Amino acid sequence: MFIFPSLLGGCYLVLIVLLWLLGTNYDNNLILGLSYLFISVFLISIFHSFLNLQSLKVSVRDPAPFIVGENVAIQVQFKKAHKRAHQNIKIRWNTSKQPYFSNNDTKDTYVQWDEKADTVQAKSVSINLSALYRGKFQLPRLAISSTYPFGLIRCWCELNLDAWALVYPAPINADVLKELQVESNEQDVSENSLGQGQSLEFQDLQRYETGAPLSKIAWKQYARTGTLMVKNFEGSTANSWVVSWYDYPNVELERKLQYLCYQALSLYNQQQAFAFILPNLKLQTHHSKQHLHKVLHALALYQNDS
Repeated sequence: MFIFPSLLGGCYLVLIVLLWLLGTNYDNNLILGLSYLFISVFLISIFHSFLNLQSLKVSVRDPAPFIVGENVAIQVQFKKAHKRAHQNIKIRWNTSKQPYFSNNDTKDTYVQWDEKADTVQAKSVSINLSALYRGKFQLPRLAISSTYPFGLIRCWCELNLDAWALVYPAPINADVLKELQVESNEQDVSENSLGQGQSLEFQDLQRYETGAPLSKIAWKQYARTGTLMVKNFEGSTANSWVVSWYDYPNVELERKLQYLCYQALSLYNQQQAFAFILPNLKLQTHHSKQHLHKVLHALALYQNDS
């Protein structure tokens, strides 16, 4: 922790020096005693400022993945080790040494314990943060400071947190989607999709939703139960989509990843199964949330060595 006089504390010291000079010059013991009293208050505030931050425990969990430019609230937990109350503690992200993030908070964030609330040991505070680039990055340092108790002394520290954030590319609509038509009796697909030898394999039944193709409805199940169910196949489906790196041959890297991110999110929101292709990765056709996370994870870390 670092301790240094604040702006008010600097003015306070100048006042002490002037009072001491005035008392010495006129041999006035009352003014000299007042200057000594002010010095005592200044020294006492140094110890109180230090003790206000001492033994305060800080922890941060890895935030959920988010998108470039999205302003997310990251939960920071503060826990006191003793019954001592902590007052007027200011916290913020120090992004000056971490160019991957931006701190958009215009208001200061504070955390404190009431003097009588000794039973409350931990407090959680949300601090906003946004990312400027995709990838997996360590969170910036957390700056913690306090001018308690009189505003004369500023005590601060910067914590290097062991927490990481996964940042997805910002989706951009390219208006390009290529549909891969697959007949139910086909045993392979084109080389630009998922390779060869892939066939349909029945997985389970799902409740019918508006817009589902009639060819996938389980009519026998409907005849027995009266409930419309849809057949779900693993692998190539009767009407699937391909989100492929090779759809944009003349687009620069980051923009291409943004296009692919938009395609994946759009198809998932439409509850459409899709395959995914990168030069170093091929994922089979699926429509689950886990499949989407795999796709976005691959886009975030593609050729990213951070």
